[in-house]
Amino acid sequence: MLVVEGPRAGALIVQDLFYNRVHAVVSRQIDNWVAALEGIIAGGAATPLILAGHGEPASPAGLSDAIAYLRGVQPLMAAPGADRQRIAADIEAAFPTRRLRPLLELGLSRALPG
Repeated sequence: MLVVEGPRAGALIVQDLFYNRVHAVVSRQIDNWVAALEGIIAGGAATPLILAGHGEPASPAGLSDAIAYLRGVQPLMAAPGADRQRIAADIEAAFPTRRLRPLLELGLSRALPG
């Protein structure tokens, strides 16, 4: 994933690593995804504006929200016997303020068999 920091512009472009207030196109690589976001936080990007790959621009605090979302989604994706529609419904119920269920469904269709 490409991350571009523009300190003079006060912005960090994080592309598909960050979905702000919308459902993520989830994958099986959530641990790696979280590690990448944590690396950005640990790097202390000195920019007040985070430009999301999907959703509205955010402050750096939005990265922690994205990590919480991914950590919350991870066990729901691993629910034994649940189909993709049920998992999508459970994720929507757990994160009711997130929009764009089609993004979530796209990710689940790629990440989960059947």
